[in-house]
Amino acid sequence: MPVSSRIEDALRNFRQKGHKLVFITGAPIHHVPLQLFGLAEKIFVEQGGLKWKNNEVSAASQTKDIYLLRDYLGIRVEDGLQRFNNKTLIVEGMRYASLTLLFGSPAHYHGLRVTADPEEILAKIQDVILEKKLELFVVPGHDEEYSWIDVAVTNKTLTVQKLLTAKNPVNFSKVYYLGDGGSDFGAMSLDGVIPVGFPNCISSIISLTKSRGIFIPKKAYEYGTKIFFSRLLDGEF
Repeated sequence: MPVSSRIEDALRNFRQKGHKLVFITGAPIHHVPLQLFGLAEKIFVEQGGLKWKNNEVSAASQTKDIYLLRDYLGIRVEDGLQRFNNKTLIVEGMRYASLTLLFGSPAHYHGLRVTADPEEILAKIQDVILEKKLELFVVPGHDEEYSWIDVAVTNKTLTVQKLLTAKNPVNFSKVYYLGDGGSDFGAMSLDGVIPVGFPNCISSIISLTKSRGIFIPKKAYEYGTKIFFSRLLDGEF
């Protein structure tokens, strides 16, 4: 999904003022909007398992355990239907430092029939991780139409901690974190991070940003992001 022109303009203006932009997403790198590559200092994808900088992609965390898990589960496809115990699930790819399995009827996979039980698959994943001592993070989730299981070699909280404590850290005078979902909450709660939220965020993030951060009363994908960066550059924060 491309970034809207007003958000892109706000980010470019922010960057031109000498500030740094770092993007962290749970999605794979081919889902990142193209405009962001010209604006970002760094881009961390798959919860921070892979890092893009200076037009190069490198592993930011150990990725071998993801490949081991795929082998133990018998996953052979990079994207689409995968058979598991004579049933089917959807593997969303292509991913290198994470694994996302979908169940139910996700709209972007219209027509694919999923028959696997997510609870059964989740139990199997947890058994494999425990038995093989894999260092992986498992986060199940759901909405009205479908459910999913995200497995990753790291998470956004650890990624932000690494950024703040690197051997040669960028000299951050202030760190603002704009997030909206459950995978963002831990990073937004870190000491030294100023959380920024919007009405489209989950309730815990709205509460956090209202109590000790910045809450912008306009949805991020409307004018919220532009409002935040404009006010920041005007010296309001």
